[in-house]
Amino acid sequence: MEGRSWAELVFHVLAHVEQGATLAPSLFDERYIEQAARWLGPSQGRALGEDAQALGLLLRDHEAMAQAQGLAWLFDDVEEALAAGHLPLAGLGEEQVARPSLLAGLRSRAAELLFCAALLEEPCWRQLPAPEPAVLRSLRDAIRALERVAPGLRGLACCALRPLGQRGRAVVTEVWVGVPGWGQASIERCAWQAAHEATVLEVEARCTEVRGWHEAREELAVALLSRRARGAGLGDAHGRWLAGFAPPVPVLGGRLEGLVREASGWGPGESCGTVRKC
Repeated sequence: MEGRSWAELVFHVLAHVEQGATLAPSLFDERYIEQAARWLGPSQGRALGEDAQALGLLLRDHEAMAQAQGLAWLFDDVEEALAAGHLPLAGLGEEQVARPSLLAGLRSRAAELLFCAALLEEPCWRQLPAPEPAVLRSLRDAIRALERVAPGLRGLACCALRPLGQRGRAVVTEVWVGVPGWGQASIERCAWQAAHEATVLEVEARCTEVRGWHEAREELAVALLSRRARGAGLGDAHGRWLAGFAPPVPVLGGRLEGLVREASGWGPGESCGTVRKC
């Protein structure tokens, strides 16, 4: 399992932002906060407490919260971010970041505050204990076992980030999930989250009908993975993962039934455009 130190630091900050906790992109996690406080002390005793409160006032809706999280992908690691930390985001050049295309979407007060908060918290964050290698090996094995129901996992790097807990994130070549034992994450749950994220990427790449439509893309991915899991005798395990969401994630909407049936038979290189006219 790989790590992404800068992304983990950004998500560590966001896990402490309670306002907007009901929004889908939120990373607020009371259990993670409690665990981090065992080694770092209460966040209210350092700059993070005030920064988290201020971020909550700025990240008021789904779009603002999701956009600010683009900061997690801007640098490859903490060292790269620290080297650029003497400048505000608005002053960074393309040569100072790993993904210059993200800079335009980070021209906001929220992103600037998140950048500063992460840099200030970095010395404390480094004191958190590293994940146990045996736990990461078990997670890796559990994810590999789900490649039969989420074939997209075979072409993706899987990264484990402690603040993600039960959540996940997906980028073009990677899926990010939590570390078992942090937050309320178990090995099974993290593995199924990785399978879901890989299926989301598969749907995004193959089906133009739901591309860019967050709710439909998520719904189709859940339904497709559910169908594949039942076919592999893993329906109960997938159901346990799905039942962990509050509010519940819809398993299937009627408008997507045909897509799910036909996507279940996707072969290499096929898309909804070749299986069904979208």
